[in-house]
Amino acid sequence: MVDAEGGDPEAQRKWGVGVAEASTKAFRQWIVNVACDNLVALFCGHVHFPHRDAFAAGRYQYVTGPGFTGGYRKIMIVP
Repeated sequence: MVDAEGGDPEAQRKWGVGVAEASTKAFRQWIVNVACDNLVALFCGHVHFPHRDAFAAGRYQYVTGPGFTGGYRKIMIVP
């Protein structure tokens, strides 16, 4: 996540990831610190490389590679 504690400033510069806005930081604090029992995953993109980052125990942010390189992610939601 952008501006996550322990994030690598050099990697952010390399990938052109700017400093997070106040609303982004507030959202991150909310998902990390509030008991969101029904929030199990975040799906997002725009950093142009696929990865998975934990934002809480057993909960992850998934970023998919860009579509212009053929990147996609199949998501199956089952009960």
